[in-house]
Order: sequence, then C-alpha cells, then structure tokens
Amino acid sequence: MSAQTQLQPRHHGNVFIYIDNSNLWIQGQRTAEEKTFDVKINLYGSTPPPVDTVWKAIESHNVNVTTFKRSSWNQREKQVDAELIARSSTQAVKAYYQGVPAVFIIVSGDRDVRSAVMAITEQRYRVHLWSWNNGLAKIFREHDDEIAQGLFEVHLLDDYLEEVGFHASTFRIDRAVIDPHSIVVLDPLPRGDNVEAFLNHLRTPVYRYEIKPNRADASSPDLAIIPAHAVSMTSNELRDLFVRSKTDLEKRGLTVLSYLDYSQIYLEGSTVDKSLALSSRFHEFPSDPGEDDSDNSEADDDEDQTLDNGNNINHQGAFGGQRRNFETPGASNGDGIQRGPGNDNQHQAFGEDDNDGFIDVNRGLIRQRNRLRQKEERLLTRCYWRTYCERGLNCDYGHTKEEEERFRVYGNRKAKKTGQDGIRAILTMATGIAVGKRLSSGH
Repeated sequence: MSAQTQLQPRHHGNVFIYIDNSNLWIQGQRTAEEKTFDVKINLYGSTPPPVDTVWKAIESHNVNVTTFKRSSWNQREKQVDAELIARSSTQAVKAYYQGVPAVFIIVSGDRDVRSAVMAITEQRYRVHLWSWNNGLAKIFREHDDEIAQGLFEVHLLDDYLEEVGFHASTFRIDRAVIDPHSIVVLDPLPRGDNVEAFLNHLRTPVYRYEIKPNRADASSPDLAIIPAHAVSMTSNELRDLFVRSKTDLEKRGLTVLSYLDYSQIYLEGSTVDKSLALSSRFHEFPSDPGEDDSDNSEADDDEDQTLDNGNNINHQGAFGGQRRNFETPGASNGDGIQRGPGNDNQHQAFGEDDNDGFIDVNRGLIRQRNRLRQKEERLLTRCYWRTYCERGLNCDYGHTKEEEERFRVYGNRKAKKTGQDGIRAILTMATGIAVGKRLSSGH
C-alpha cells in the first residue's frame, strides 16, 4: 500500500455528490434532538409515501433522485447503499479514462460506502465523506491503511446543524407568500376522519398548516392545505384543484373557503396575531423500534443490543423512558420468559425439547417476542409529548383519542427548539468537542 500513499490528488474539474438521504435525514433528526465547477448531485433513498413532497422539491433544484422500495420483510434499504456505491465507483473509473479531474462528495456514514471510497481513491480522486457524528461508522473514525493517504477526509455535519436543519415551528401569515387558491377547512377536528380520508386520496403534494389561534365560534383551529408546487402550477390548475377539493370536502360535511376569501373575512383588520403552525411534514417514514441501526453504531457486533432502551431522550413516555414490568403470574426458570399456570407448553414454541436433552434456542423468535412485549408496554405508557409528538399516529407510546384526532387532521407537530446557543451547548457536551471543530479522521 506504500505506492498508494504517494499518489497525488487530481486538481480542479468536476464535483460529484452522492447523498444517502435516509442516513442524512434520520441521523440528522437524532443530532438535532440531541472557482468554477460543474456540480452533479445524486440523491439515493427509499420510495417515499404517496405524497412525495420532499422528493419533488429536491428534483426542482436539478438533483437526480433515485428511489427504491423498502424491503417488506425488514424495512432495510441496502439497495440504496449498493446503488450509491456502484454509481460513484463507475463515475470515478469513467472520469479517470476520460482524463477529467474530479472531486467526490459522499453524504453517508454507513460502513458499506468504504468500498466506494477505496474505488474512487484508487483512481487518484479526492473523496470527502460527510456524516452526522452519531451516524458515522467506527471504521471511518480510525486510520485505514487500505485507503490512499491525502485523498480521503471525514467531516461532521453537526457543525452545520443550523444551516442544514429546519426548526421553525410557526411563521407570520402576513409575511408569507401563500397562493390564494389554497384550501382552508373551517373547524375540521369534529370531522377528522373525513379530512384524513380526503388527504389520503389527494394526489397533489400539499403542506398542512394549523391556523392559530381558534376563531371565536370554532371548536378547533382551522386547517390550511397549501399545494406544494403552487409556483409551478398554472392558475387554471390551481383553480381546478380548489374546486375539486371544495366539492369533495363539502360532500363530507365540511366548510371550505379559498385562502383569499378566508384572509379577507377573518384576517384583514384583525388585531390578533394569526400564525400558521407547521406540521412535521418532512418525516419521511415512521421509525421502526425494531430497525437495526448496527451499520452506524459502535455496537455492530452486539446483536442482542436493545435499540429502544428507554434512554432515548428524543421520544419517550411520561415516565422518562422507564418501563413498568408486566409479568404473567407464574414462575420463571431464569431464562427471562415468564410462564403462567398451564403454559409450560410455550417452551416447545421456542425450540426447547426436554426429551432429547438438548436445547435449541431460537434467538430470533425470542427477540421478536421481547420487542412485541416492549411495544405493548410502551402503548400503556402515556407519551410525554402529547399533541406535540412528532411521530403522531405512528408513536409507540399511548395517546388519548383527542390527540389522535388532532394528528389525523393537522398532521404531526414538533415542540419548539431550544435557542441556538442551547443547541450548540448540547452538541458540545454530547460530542465532547467544540462545535465548529472538524473531526480528525487520521487521513
């Protein structure tokens, strides 16, 4: 490998950017709660929900978006990593034979992208790897003799949380440019199921906002439904969308106004500071408490690690994450499985056969049962965040019927962030380094 260490990087030329969106987004959420160049950007992620607002917005900035369906078995997205690795490695070889100088930027902390880093640096191209600190695989934190020295750098996104993150929870209506054909549903909460059914069948990507505070004669905040691509839609398209939506919603017993009419009737001349509260609309997909994050953690080899162990300060029940014990009356033989009277046959389901003197432990089934039991316990624990729960209907903890109705109508909400200084202080304490200091990768 000594020959590789002497290679000099190519200078100037193109910039190729490859982004693992799920790694960037999910780890970014955890972090927050804890010259002339031709630039080509490629974003890889799993297939979004039917209302793919985020993907469409990204594509409008000339970013090539590639998506794949998630595995129906384990919800993992290894195909995303494989495609990112294949495309970036192929581009490096292509650029080398064409004699084109280039720089590669990969936004991912997954250990799998190491093969791409090696393939690119072998062609004497420089690679910059960007990742959140909590999503950076251990292999990138250590010196690697197989990667050409001087061609690979690791950077932390934590230092730029305020620039890449989005924390605002409200904005002033009179300062916002909102299309007048946007839809406003008056007092929607009493018919929350009808609103949810309408939104689920709406093919046009939209934003949902809660107009605060309540009108005097309303039992719930009014709901603003704003087309995500209003800027690129024609007046006829916007008008047609409003008419169709109004007809549909009124058939469901709801009162609907255009935003123009609503603002003239209820907002103009009002002394009340009306604002729109953002829902957590960028939540790409519900998190899975059983999802394996071993690719990004230092506990890669600990296959029995409990991922949601109650110490997750981002989201927990009313008891601070402490779980109550729900034991079935009966004896335990020390294997961690509670048995009730007459349930000794349960042992057979887990592969134990007392007749042959051997014990065949089905660890996967045991872990699955433990996860189900923990999920049941969480459901019996009231969610600490109440109506501000960012997971909404996908929350593992318990919510009241009133809270669930709000989630169906207004979507998910997030509590306001702490101040900028507070966020930086938390990051500094959590990482043990001053914010703004670059991670030393040893390369």
